[in-house]
Amino acid sequence: MQYKDKDFDKEKFQNIDFSNVDLSNAKFNDCEFNSCNFSLTKINNTSLNEAIFKNCKFSGLDFSRCNKLLTSFSFENCLLNNCLFIKLDISKTKIIDSKVQSCIFEECQLNESNFSGSDFIRSIFDNNNLKKANFVDAINYNIDPTKNKIKGAKFSYPSVVSLLNNFEIIIKE
Repeated sequence: MQYKDKDFDKEKFQNIDFSNVDLSNAKFNDCEFNSCNFSLTKINNTSLNEAIFKNCKFSGLDFSRCNKLLTSFSFENCLLNNCLFIKLDISKTKIIDSKVQSCIFEECQLNESNFSGSDFIRSIFDNNNLKKANFVDAINYNIDPTKNKIKGAKFSYPSVVSLLNNFEIIIKE
């Protein structure tokens, strides 16, 4: 199926392999994707407005190339590997119970986002607004509180101790 330059409204996509597919200029409004593969998918100027991704795999995507005015999405039980989120206003985003590996979040508005239960192994948060974000039961996040706004954010013990990693201090039990 051809997706480039097409409009999709309230569609459901199940078990579709979007690997290396060109979704440039496509508009996905209020669509749901379940068990889809987005490896090296082209998303230049793609609109993902209220897009819901469940049990999907993403590898090598630069979400910064999406249409910045029409980008709002949520991920549940997904794998995001080597993805970029740079200079995006994606407040209230949900990345729940997902594996977020080697991803970069830089200069994003992520306030009031929900990252609960996700594993952020080797991912980086740099110069983001994370005010009132929820990291409860999230693990392996690398957040420098001097470079990110975290006022009112929620964390759980013991992972919250990682916020002190960049201070090179010693914590004894």
